[in-house]
Amino acid sequence: MATVSCLSPNKALQRTPPASPLAPLSFQTLGDTKLLGGGQALLALCISLAGCANALPTYNQPFQERLSVISSAPSNLSILIEGGEQAAVPVPRDGRMILNFPVLPRECSTYLFGIMVADRSVEARPIIHFMKDGRLIRRMSVNSLRASPVDSGGFHEVRIR
Repeated sequence: MATVSCLSPNKALQRTPPASPLAPLSFQTLGDTKLLGGGQALLALCISLAGCANALPTYNQPFQERLSVISSAPSNLSILIEGGEQAAVPVPRDGRMILNFPVLPRECSTYLFGIMVADRSVEARPIIHFMKDGRLIRRMSVNSLRASPVDSGGFHEVRIR
């Protein structure tokens, strides 16, 4: 009896027989999966070692900022520093004043993989409160105050309607 071979003599055209799903996996059938598993393990290691952290900053040193309030009636306004023990300070008629920032309570900043994702430092929190007749009309952080325009006298200009 003659046997018929379905395999071509050309090795490039030969197909490999399908592997049984019950056959154990070999390195050849895994291919690049071995490398992907190593990358996932490395990522899990980085997350467990670096991950997310809350950091409590040091206390701030007392500092001052020059402020010029531009409003139709600046004498009707007062400024309160949140966290400080001082009362609201009325704004003078010309609108120019020097704000004194005492040592303020600290809050934790959040870091993810060593990169700050939530800055809760004294300068970043909106601790400057502009009040009119006992009502809060605007909140501002020290960083946004420092980013505001500066007049010829070195005062940061803040416009209040």
